[in-house]
Amino acid sequence: MKHTCYLLCAITILMAAGFADEPEPLKNLRFEVEVTLAEKRKPLDLFDEQYRSQLRELEEQMQMAGELKKLLAVREELKKFGSGNAEGFRELGRLQEIYRTERQKIGERCLEAERLVITDYRKKLTELQKTFTKEGKIEDALAVSAEIERQVLGSPSSVSLIQNATGRKPGEEFINGIALKLCWIPQGSFLMGSPSDEPGRDPQLETQVQVEISQGFWMGKYEVTQEEYETVMGVNPSQFADSGKNNPVETVNWSDATTFCRQLNERERSHGSLPDGWHYTLPTEAQWEYACRAETKTAFNNGKGITSTEGECRSLDAVGWYRSNCDGTKTVGRKRANQWGLYDMHGNVREWCLDWFEETRAVGSTLVDPTGPETGSQRVDRGGYWNWTPHACRSAFRKGMSPTFRGSQVGFRIVLVQKGDSE
Repeated sequence: MKHTCYLLCAITILMAAGFADEPEPLKNLRFEVEVTLAEKRKPLDLFDEQYRSQLRELEEQMQMAGELKKLLAVREELKKFGSGNAEGFRELGRLQEIYRTERQKIGERCLEAERLVITDYRKKLTELQKTFTKEGKIEDALAVSAEIERQVLGSPSSVSLIQNATGRKPGEEFINGIALKLCWIPQGSFLMGSPSDEPGRDPQLETQVQVEISQGFWMGKYEVTQEEYETVMGVNPSQFADSGKNNPVETVNWSDATTFCRQLNERERSHGSLPDGWHYTLPTEAQWEYACRAETKTAFNNGKGITSTEGECRSLDAVGWYRSNCDGTKTVGRKRANQWGLYDMHGNVREWCLDWFEETRAVGSTLVDPTGPETGSQRVDRGGYWNWTPHACRSAFRKGMSPTFRGSQVGFRIVLVQKGDSE
């Protein structure tokens, strides 16, 4: 049944894209690769089914034991798959950890298999183009040329991947046309800010408020790297350029970051890999903290509190680069990710957000997709950086900078959202 759904989905994608008038060999080739890509994804589906069966067994055990609280936790996990609340439930927490770790490994293997399929697809397209040219079928050759231009690393159905949120798991990856990885962030709500007893907090800047994120979105798995920035912008402004192209880009102001997003939009749209109504941009401050926390309520997104506000902090060591464990930016992705697959949300470089900065924010009723004040003199940055102390790298820590400021501590990460989410 699932295989049949893949076939129907592939047919729908092809028809919706307006390929009906193309030469039959090209349509057949594209259909073949769509089906092959669906097959390469099957290990993920099978693994999800296995996990669902394990949860069902655990659900039955808790029901028979009369453990109502744990029963509800299992049922929540059946809905959220990997991101339910397992606090105080060791067996569920163990299953969750295994699921997240193994699914990421399987996902990476599937992505690599998909890349090989796409590489082969491009080769076949090139051969088909040569054949049509040799036979004097110029219109057909041009159609194949257009298809080659549409291809991006990841999948020829990248538009469908971006749009279709049905069944998508938190942290699921998408790779765009410059090989930049993004993770799916589900819709939801959270308590933004820090509790009154969190060491190092600023009571004025970190007042707690309930926030709802009404639509899921994609967020950069890593901070934008020097290589990615140079691919789009043609320059690498980083002061730590000699440290490696996989270090985060820095020495960029807010305008540089938003220009990167605009040029990436143009690049992806020209290749046919960005669906209507979606665009790359900077995250809002609320989106940033929501994605950073990934349902945690602690100072850091690994579920740990802050053990030192100024010196060495073991709970931060696991997830971030800061004053006590480095003397400059580091290669992205070397610390532990949060449970939605995002790396370096604590430290490394400060990350520009879309909002204007305000020292106080509205409290009381739930804020839905807040975007900050309409005007201001500073833009928000979040996450702390390599030469700051632990208290400034907490999930709730917030700061503002002049949008013209550039420095070796400032970089950014991007989101891919539906227009209207954060424009």
